[in-house]
Amino acid sequence: MQIQSNNAANFQAKTLSARPGASAEQPASDSVQLGSFSDANAPQKQNSINKFLVMGGVAAAATVAAVALPSMAHAADGAAATAVASTGAATASSIIGTLVPLAGLGLMGFMAYRMIKQGGGGGIGGGDSDKGAGKVVKSDKTFADVAGIPEAKEELQFTVDFMKNPGKYAKLGAKVPRGVLLSGPPGCGKTLLAKATAGEAGVNFIQATGSDFVEKYVGVGAKRVRDLFDEAKKNMPCIIFIDEIDAVGAQRTGGGEGGNRETEQTLNALLTQMDGFNSADGIIVMAATNRPEMLDSALVRSGRFDSKVTVNPPNREGRRAILDVHGKNKPIDDVKSLDLVADRTTGMVGADLENIMNKAATQAAREGADKITLKHLSEAIDTVAMGPQAKSRKLDEFEKKVTGYHEAGHAIISKALPSNGTLMKVSILPRGQAAGVCWTNPVDNKSMYSRQELEDHICMLLGGAAAEELKIGKNFTGPSNDIERATQSAMGMVMEYGMTPGYAGNNNGIADLGKVKYVDVRSRGKGLAPSAETQREIDKAVKGIIDQQWARAKTLLQKNDAQFTNLAETLIKKEEIDRPELEQILTNIVDK
Repeated sequence: MQIQSNNAANFQAKTLSARPGASAEQPASDSVQLGSFSDANAPQKQNSINKFLVMGGVAAAATVAAVALPSMAHAADGAAATAVASTGAATASSIIGTLVPLAGLGLMGFMAYRMIKQGGGGGIGGGDSDKGAGKVVKSDKTFADVAGIPEAKEELQFTVDFMKNPGKYAKLGAKVPRGVLLSGPPGCGKTLLAKATAGEAGVNFIQATGSDFVEKYVGVGAKRVRDLFDEAKKNMPCIIFIDEIDAVGAQRTGGGEGGNRETEQTLNALLTQMDGFNSADGIIVMAATNRPEMLDSALVRSGRFDSKVTVNPPNREGRRAILDVHGKNKPIDDVKSLDLVADRTTGMVGADLENIMNKAATQAAREGADKITLKHLSEAIDTVAMGPQAKSRKLDEFEKKVTGYHEAGHAIISKALPSNGTLMKVSILPRGQAAGVCWTNPVDNKSMYSRQELEDHICMLLGGAAAEELKIGKNFTGPSNDIERATQSAMGMVMEYGMTPGYAGNNNGIADLGKVKYVDVRSRGKGLAPSAETQREIDKAVKGIIDQQWARAKTLLQKNDAQFTNLAETLIKKEEIDRPELEQILTNIVDK
């Protein structure tokens, strides 16, 4: 398996990111969960509902009795004219016929009462309409706790200054944005930024999430939105922060029943509330999302979310600054170790880096060490990226041989084709689902890739399978993920980036499909859905690219056979080789 940091994720068809692991929003000690507003009328509301149910039950019973009693009286009159035995049977039959409907009606009323009670007593429609109001707190975070995203901090500094000195801007007629939308990948620190903005400005902070306003019953979410803004008006100046706003602010589709109608009413209530106050009142709405393209245009227009701040993953300097923040109060053996951590974590976000520092400290504590060493940090990086080492999963000698040559094949081609990034480590210690790993770091902050660079990447991905075929003489299931990613990259070249014209005329069977973006007919992407004939040409082009790079990978391994064999045998013996030793082994590599 070949692992590459996330920086390379943008240049293929949404698939070149190879770094496993999940990112979470920056955790904070003062995380606020939603509670409920104190509602002085809540007991009266519940009593009213209970009285309504009791009165309804009594009225229903009276109605049934009014219908049933004449029948019972008639049965009694008829009984007087018949024999005693017949009278008893008729009366019993009449009473049973009357009680069965009454019992059914009573059961239905009881079930309705239970449903409303479980819904929270928020009204006849069900659902707890008072749920979802955030607690008002004072944030203890400031911009000193935020690192690695200087552009976002600079943009929010204006918001802080306005809330501290509103008169300064009012004299010139300037207006602060009513809303600030934070967007970016998970774990980049959007929630932390919102808390730091409130803490820096010294104003109240109310946190909610988009899912808190989503309910089954129509009108419940809208009421929660109104309650949230009412509470904010009581605690001005303040910042309202709505995390994952796409849960309630997604684009409206028009029409729909049930849940769709409720979501649209909730969104309408949010739009109305954002229009119902002035920024001069001291209320600013901040929101965060990972998917800004999904938000309704009416929500993100100027006048509501005027300011849009993109929070990107940090660069090398930003990662180093984040490590300093999370390294406070941690005894690190050599501070220069953090420089190496910053080098190895290209594409990682603040939450990942915090996790690395915490796992390194935990590992050091388990071993009884007094300080955190580079060994602890390196192990923590591997654990966060790929999972803990599977010590119970032992490879037999043949599996070690196959895996050793596989990873050595990746390493040789990575070294021969530098556009794949810096080779950092090769290992055959199982982690997660992978039996081994070849770790490369791409060029930091690189966002554009040429056709040649994409071809180099595909060649490197196929290097493991090519090594198995050359040295073992067979193919195994291990390269399945590599082959999948190589195929997706080739599909991106053909279908998204219009990179087929350069292949035409080379007698390789690849047609010139032009500068056209093709999309799968089942997807919702924007582009041209290919005809059956064009799809056949697309399939041929993708296979042609893969075939070319497969042959190229085998050629590179054959031309560097001495270094290839030496690396594989050393890896099988040591199981893990770091960058300094790799540099000694991989010298004089032929790149063509």
